[in-house]
Amino acid sequence: MGIWSVNDTIRRNNEDCALYGPNGTLPSPNQHSYENCQMVTDLQVPFMWGRKDCETSPYASTDVHLPAATLGYDGLMQFFSSEFEFTPREVTALMGVHTLGKADIFNSGFHGTWVNNQQGYFNNQYYINIANSSLGWRAFQKPCENLPNADISACQAGQMTGWSWNVAATGFNLNADMAIYKNFSVQDSGEPDCTYEECPLSPTAPDVEEFAQDNSLWIDEFSSIYTKMLAHGAGELYPVE
Repeated sequence: MGIWSVNDTIRRNNEDCALYGPNGTLPSPNQHSYENCQMVTDLQVPFMWGRKDCETSPYASTDVHLPAATLGYDGLMQFFSSEFEFTPREVTALMGVHTLGKADIFNSGFHGTWVNNQQGYFNNQYYINIANSSLGWRAFQKPCENLPNADISACQAGQMTGWSWNVAATGFNLNADMAIYKNFSVQDSGEPDCTYEECPLSPTAPDVEEFAQDNSLWIDEFSSIYTKMLAHGAGELYPVE
């Protein structure tokens, strides 16, 4: 299902870019600009079968050690190294999946869309935004009652989102997202210890900039690490013949 979902968002990206992009014949149907859109190559992830559901599927009672959204660079890399044996560059390629989707305060405690107006497109805009120092990234918390696209009647008194990095009309990032480009420590509250301008570059900042410049390069490396992640802990898997 995950492979199909990513491929479907690649298809959607390419169809809309062809229609509304620089070589398209139709005006944008919304407020999103397709002026700089790029065609995306297909995901190269083979479907493999053989993984067994746990006994309590679709529910689980075992802690599978999900990474915390508040992690800085060191914590993020340590988690993926110990849990999956991923390299820092592989982690950086994998994080680009956040070009899709959004967060909801009542689900995760965070709220926002990683890439505004493109949450259904699989492309490298996630990296482009993170590496763009002219956007004015700022880290702060947001009051629940002021959140867009949220059921504010469900907000508790004084409820705030977790700390996240934000640019109006562009998107948001968790600490774990920004950590692949900026190196910072995180206080117990989740607050980063420096601003975007003050934080030094992370060791993987060159990888972020590479992926921001080349969609095909990122898709190739994402395909490789996604294949590796899907096979993790599964034992022997078999191709569909």
